Amino acid sequence: MKTTLWKLLNVHDRVFGTPTEAMWPGLTQLPDYQPVFPHWKPGKVNEILANLDSNGTDLFNRIMKYDPPSRISAKKALQHAYFTQPTPPSPLSQALEKDLSKLCMPPLPTIQLTASPSGKPVGLMASPI
Repeated sequence: MKTTLWKLLNVHDRVFGTPTEAMWPGLTQLPDYQPVFPHWKPGKVNEILANLDSNGTDLFNRIMKYDPPSRISAKKALQHAYFTQPTPPSPLSQALEKDLSKLCMPPLPTIQLTASPSGKPVGLMASPI
């Protein structure tokens, strides 16, 4: 019977590939290492996580490294370009913003206070939209 953990590891290995000694030095010396695990080649993370930009994909790959000493630290992850550089809006977010703006209240006209030559206010004037 396959456990949830086994299923999760199977998905992980299909995305990142089955770990090898080159990816994770000392892997074959771990107490639960089994050379009979299925061998998967790494998938393309940028295709699997298509909504991530290149900075997001890079950060994800650094977080998910098999070899613990090779993983990015939490402190360095928070300083990563994914969090520090602005991301251009995606076509989907631009389309949503455009559609949502139609549902919102139309913009209010600009109201200006008009004054007489002496500087005293004499009324309000609304400019057309």
